[in-house]
Amino acid sequence: MSHPSTKTWLAAPFYVKRVINWCVISKYGTFVGKGYESGGLFRLSLADFCNNVVNHVCVLMMNLMLAKLSLIPKLSFVKSSKCQVCVQSKQTRKPHKAAETRNLAPLELVHSDLCEMNGVLTKGGKKYFMTLIDDSTGFCYVYLLKTKDEALSYFKIYKAKVENQLERKVKRLRSDRGGEYFSNEFDLFCEEHGIIHERTSPYSPQSNGVAKRKNRTLTEMVNAMLETSGLSNEWWGEAILTACHVLNRVPFKNKEKTPFEEREK
Repeated sequence: MSHPSTKTWLAAPFYVKRVINWCVISKYGTFVGKGYESGGLFRLSLADFCNNVVNHVCVLMMNLMLAKLSLIPKLSFVKSSKCQVCVQSKQTRKPHKAAETRNLAPLELVHSDLCEMNGVLTKGGKKYFMTLIDDSTGFCYVYLLKTKDEALSYFKIYKAKVENQLERKVKRLRSDRGGEYFSNEFDLFCEEHGIIHERTSPYSPQSNGVAKRKNRTLTEMVNAMLETSGLSNEWWGEAILTACHVLNRVPFKNKEKTPFEEREK
């Protein structure tokens, strides 16, 4: 039996208009999507469905949950079909590959970073803290800074102290591309003392992951210590020095000795 080439029907609140082998769907007069006949069914564009029906919520999850609640019949999607807008808007970087285990001597590689503690000043007017972590032992030093340009001065203090205590030389310094490590004075100091200054690639903080992870651990401990003690945030300087002292005496995962013990052996 023949059928009209054009047919319309209403499935509230959707309005469907069929023209020969394709159809157009609208809702309250707003375009929702279009579909083409395939195997006796109309195949809708996933991009139209994602944009106009579920507002770019994960379509597969929405289909599963709504069908489970009997709100819609379970829909089938072509495996290769994707909403291009979702792909572009929700794309993420591939996970950073874990670094291989390094077998280095003390001070052969030092990780460093400078961090701000929520813009709060300490009692002594300090705004930043600087971490310096020995890759071999994991032992960390923390210095409190008023301004970022003090980074070089405190690095000199650190270098003199650890080289005298361990009778070794700092060979490599790894930092991010922060301006505090990019000054001509910093570069000149490293060149004069034969220190190789390794800087991470742009927009890849994971390359300086040892220092970043240490910063996070310290700040988390500081927040917890201030919360439980009832002290105001301006005491974060004393709290972070205490946290660093404690962490230096706690063994790392998969290690039997603490950073302090590793450093003193």
